[in-house]
Amino acid sequence: MLKISMKTLTNFMAKSTISRKTLVKNLKYPKSENKIPIVYYQKALSSIKKFHKDNLDVTFLQNQIKKIIKEADIAEKQGTKKWLMLNAVAIEHYIEFFSNKKYEILAMHRIASVFNNVVVSSTPDLYVKEREQHKLIKLDFSKDEPDEDIPAIITHLMFEAQNLLGLGISPKNIVYMDVFRGNEYPLRISKDLLNNITSACDDFESIWNSI
Repeated sequence: MLKISMKTLTNFMAKSTISRKTLVKNLKYPKSENKIPIVYYQKALSSIKKFHKDNLDVTFLQNQIKKIIKEADIAEKQGTKKWLMLNAVAIEHYIEFFSNKKYEILAMHRIASVFNNVVVSSTPDLYVKEREQHKLIKLDFSKDEPDEDIPAIITHLMFEAQNLLGLGISPKNIVYMDVFRGNEYPLRISKDLLNNITSACDDFESIWNSI
């Protein structure tokens, strides 16, 4: 079975037929040696997880921002400076919009949704309990507003993945958070979108096998 990420699938679904073939070809035949993928907002995400897991005061996140900015000040490469500063900004926006959330962090192994012969990694950034309700949360730290379909696709993928495990999480508790703007997108189940996701996975497999 083919294994792809949520990001790969959302990118694939947004492209034309010709662009889809190019995307799949680049994945199947990468021009450079594979490198270990870097989670761009890892510092922000790990800080947010610790903040909730240890039930810390918001000053913890504020201090994390200061530490990251200091790292950026002494970083030699501009790319590193930019990466660090974007993580600092991400935490700032989380403080502004979501630091009042009272989450109990729950253990979550990697999960995936399956559409015929394609496995899509669908692990949330946060698996939490809030007011006795279990939630799956995907955090989007980008300054660019997500395309309309992205939150819907991501939440559907997480929903299908948790269904396979029998977690029984309510659709309203599977949420895509736009951290930069403070917007929340709970899942609204659409059979049409699920059909489109399945068709896209079938198309991905067909292209993969044909090149």
